[in-house]
Amino acid sequence: MKNYDVDGDVRETAARSLGNFGPLAKNAIPDLTALLTDKDSDVRAAAATTLGEIGPDAKDSVAALNGLAKDTDEEVRDAAKIAVAKITVTP
Repeated sequence: MKNYDVDGDVRETAARSLGNFGPLAKNAIPDLTALLTDKDSDVRAAAATTLGEIGPDAKDSVAALNGLAKDTDEEVRDAAKIAVAKITVTP
């Protein structure tokens, strides 16, 4: 995902698709974390959701996810909050 597509729908779909792999998508964590600052709120929400699906391996993204607490979009705020809970869960 290093050469991000100019189409927000493509970026969103890519981020959401990675969520289907759960922890196996951990190599995409840096790119997903970068997408948390995307101009498209649907892309930010998708990236946050996928990081949550990856789980504890995405712990380095928690600071960026916490930064979305003040996002202007409610879906993004909610996705980030849920992602942090999934990433920081203790077994």
